[in-house]
Amino acid sequence: YTAEGTLFVANTDSDTVSVINTSSDKVVQTIATQPWPEAKVGYEPTGITLTSDGHLLVTLARANAVAVYQFTNAQAPVRYIGLLPTDYVPSAVNDVGGQIVVSNTRGIDDLRPDPYAPGAHNTHDPTSSLTRFTLPSDQSTEQYTAQVFKSNGWTNKSVLLSTGQKVAPVPVPA
Repeated sequence: YTAEGTLFVANTDSDTVSVINTSSDKVVQTIATQPWPEAKVGYEPTGITLTSDGHLLVTLARANAVAVYQFTNAQAPVRYIGLLPTDYVPSAVNDVGGQIVVSNTRGIDDLRPDPYAPGAHNTHDPTSSLTRFTLPSDQSTEQYTAQVFKSNGWTNKSVLLSTGQKVAPVPVPA
């Protein structure tokens, strides 16, 4: 994604986003996209957009969420704000006329009927979806972050809290 002399590159397999200054063609910062600093499992950033008010949005496919950052310019470090829930496996995000639109690869998952097993669903036939919403305030995003943690089976102990208190992650959801 390119905006204002800056190129954003999703490094899906390394859970980072490279911020490149297009006038110097140099990486000027790398954004770690793990939902908490100690997270070891990949969250697969794929889609990126920058809103008119400076919010950098990054889809996290394996977290079923969009990460929200405040972006000022390529040289200034981004500020992590939180996570917004999406349907299953978000892959692209865009700001369309003030509305955020997220494309979800697996959508609401496997709802297509299995022709070989009446009443069942085939796990290889996901139903994609689009999610559309107005970007919430930074304060409201904190509440949505809690919803993402709950939906993924993470706990409050899975994150470095905004108060600075450090807590350990849970290895397997309950």
